[in-house]
Amino acid sequence: PLHRAAERASTRSMKTLIQRGADIGSKNHRGLTPLVSAVEYNNTNNAVAQLQHGAKTDVVDNLGANILHHAALWAGPEILETL
Repeated sequence: PLHRAAERASTRSMKTLIQRGADIGSKNHRGLTPLVSAVEYNNTNNAVAQLQHGAKTDVVDNLGANILHHAALWAGPEILETL
């Protein structure tokens, strides 16, 4: 649920999931964390909220790509500056 919330939901909904114990370090079948999901969907507010809750930026996916690789491919300049 946190991956989907990171992509599309309001920041409030995502924060609620985190406060209720959702694991911000969990990985999906591609090895992506919810933070990377937010970055791929260019959802700056949800990315920032996760960073404020301690989301790690040094995690790699199943192909060895890190968050900066995903941001360079999918995100706008605002997220790149934030990271």
